Amino acid sequence: MKPTPKEVAERLLILKYQVVHALASPPTDLLNQAFSRWPKEDQQSFLHMVKERSEQLVTFMKAYDLWDRMTKEEREFIKSTPMTMKPQQHLNAMWRMESAIVLIWALGRLTEFPVFDAQTNTDLLKDIPYENINEFLDSAVLIPEGEIEKRRSLAELWHWRSRTRELIEKGQQLPSGTPYASFNEIVSIAANEAYKRGDLSQVLDDDFPVRGKPYRILTEEEWSEIRSITIERHHALNWLCGHADGNKWNRTPTDT
Repeated sequence: MKPTPKEVAERLLILKYQVVHALASPPTDLLNQAFSRWPKEDQQSFLHMVKERSEQLVTFMKAYDLWDRMTKEEREFIKSTPMTMKPQQHLNAMWRMESAIVLIWALGRLTEFPVFDAQTNTDLLKDIPYENINEFLDSAVLIPEGEIEKRRSLAELWHWRSRTRELIEKGQQLPSGTPYASFNEIVSIAANEAYKRGDLSQVLDDDFPVRGKPYRILTEEEWSEIRSITIERHHALNWLCGHADGNKWNRTPTDT
C-alpha cells in the first residue's frame, strides 16, 4: 500500500523536526564538559529552556496528529534533551535529512532529484512551512508515480554498488557456475548499462562516478558517507513506492 500525499507530507514534517532537533542540540560530550563549568543559575536556566523546547515540540507533533505516526525511537528522540540525547540518536537524526530531501522532491517542492555523491543542505528545510500546517498537509500532491519509481530503482542500484564493494572487501567469492570472472566485472557491466540508460552521467574506469573518481577507490570515510546517503534515500523511495509492511516507515525494506 502506497502512502497518500497527505501521509507523505506528514512523514516529511516528522523527519524535518528530527533534523531540526538534532541541529539545535550540541554533541552531548562537549555540552557536558561546558555545562560543568557554568554557574548553577546558568545550569538551571539552560535545563529549563531545553526541557521547555522539547515539550513544545511534543505538543506540536500531537497537535497535528503526527505523534502517533512516529516510531517509538522517533518519539524517544523528540522527548530527549541535549543532556540526555545519545550520540547515535543525534547521528541518526542528522542523516534523516537524506530521507527528507526525497520526500521534498516527491511532493514537487524540488525540481531536480539530488545527486547521490553529495549530502543535502539542511537549509532546504526552510522551505517547509512553520505555519499553516493544515493547509500544507491538505494541499499535498505527489509527482507522477513513474518518476518516483525510476528514482527508486536508481537508489537501489547505488545501494547495490555499496553492498558489492562490501562483498569485495570481505573477500567474498562468486557462486560456483557464475558466468562472471569477478564482482568487478559485474560492476563494470552494471555501470555501463546504467550509463546507456542515462542513470549515470558517466563511467569512470568501468565503475560508478563519485566526485570525479571511481567508486572502488573511495576512502573508508567517503564510502561511509555515500553509503549513508544511499541507504536513507533508498529507504524513503521504497516507502513511497509501497514496499513497507503495512505502510510503516520503520518496516521499510532496503534489499538489493
